[in-house]
Amino acid sequence: MKKTLFPALAAALVLAACGTKTTGQAEVAAEAAAQQVVSSDIAYVQVEAVLAQCDLYKNEGVALQEKTEKAQKSWAQREQNLQAEAAQLQQKYEKGLITSRDAQAQQESIQKKVASYQSNAQKEAQTLDEENYVFTNRAQDLLQRAVQEINADYQSQIDTTRANITYDELEMSGSRAVWSEVLAVYAVKTTTDPDDPQEVATVDDAKKAILKDIFWQMNELSSRTESKTEEVITETDDGHGNIVETTTTVTHTYLYITVSHKTAEEMADRFNFTADQRQQLSELLAEKNRSMWSAVLYGIYSGDDAIVTVALSQVGNVGGQPYWSWYGFESRVEWCACFVSWCANECGYIDSGAIPKFAGCVNGVQWFKDRGQWQDGSFEPSAGQIIFFDWDNEGSSGPQDGQSDHVGIVEKCENGIVYTIEGNSGDNCRQNQYPVGHYEILGYGVPAY
Repeated sequence: MKKTLFPALAAALVLAACGTKTTGQAEVAAEAAAQQVVSSDIAYVQVEAVLAQCDLYKNEGVALQEKTEKAQKSWAQREQNLQAEAAQLQQKYEKGLITSRDAQAQQESIQKKVASYQSNAQKEAQTLDEENYVFTNRAQDLLQRAVQEINADYQSQIDTTRANITYDELEMSGSRAVWSEVLAVYAVKTTTDPDDPQEVATVDDAKKAILKDIFWQMNELSSRTESKTEEVITETDDGHGNIVETTTTVTHTYLYITVSHKTAEEMADRFNFTADQRQQLSELLAEKNRSMWSAVLYGIYSGDDAIVTVALSQVGNVGGQPYWSWYGFESRVEWCACFVSWCANECGYIDSGAIPKFAGCVNGVQWFKDRGQWQDGSFEPSAGQIIFFDWDNEGSSGPQDGQSDHVGIVEKCENGIVYTIEGNSGDNCRQNQYPVGHYEILGYGVPAY
């Protein structure tokens, strides 16, 4: 009859092997280096797929890759040695060359070695995971910073137009090209340039200039002013119980700022893309790659943050026309809630019942309260939750009265700061931030995604 003393030991070795796997971003980069990037590669906008070609990888990534590979070989060798030691002990016991007492003692010794190996390997794997993660994010951050700089330049041009013109009323309309389309055009054009093909995982000043040029070829800001004269009738009491009407002619200056954009398909025509380039562009913008753009543009890797991804893609829109017209309004309304509803609809959250379709902030608050999904303003929110405000200012939206005047989407909450994406923030879709517990935050709707 075959004797078997070591099932627990074998299981421990398997667990040790499972516990020492690292994400291996450097290993991914090494595999990418072994492949020639050709025009049919669709993964070229993903950092991992082209990391091995960039200067950052050559300068620092090689050493990290070698460190990772050395650790993996060490783990494999250590596991092999322990398995061999356990097998030899099993054979001795089966042949009767060792007593049960001695076999048990040696088994316990091997088990201690396994536990020590597993603990050390897991710690080392965690450290390497973090180093690889940070390294990859550093490369990816270069692209995100370039996007942020161009966004700031875009907003600065709008602000400059408003500052340089004297006006009484402002009307803004139109929408900007979404960043996924801008970057898809940039990626295809840059990596398939017949004269100077370049990787796009990292961004230097030259490539930033190319990206900025494509952005402004896809987006245009225009403005005009118009004076309108109208008669205003005011009624006063003459002091003797008589109402006196006074007609005054008033001239108001209107500033109209219009944002117009070209689509990716229109840019393909402008750049005379080939059939192969157009196919690449189409695949990059396919629905299946939405998560890739979330990671590349915003560092979002979780599907739970889908509404954040959609909202961020709309930053820069002015006037809110896509949102209030989608809702069903024929002309402009205060559109912050329409924006939140539109983003929710893009994610399927209205159909699933996670978020209501609402155009009035007060109705949105009540919907979440009725379902027990409400937190007050002291709450520390998470990405994708809905933030409601009660402004403390004079006029139609103030002073504070416990009723919501404005709504947005929480982008993230870090170090005591709530970062938001809001529609109708100065008639723009823009990112804002507030301290946790800020007195104008009425509370949060917490969708059950």
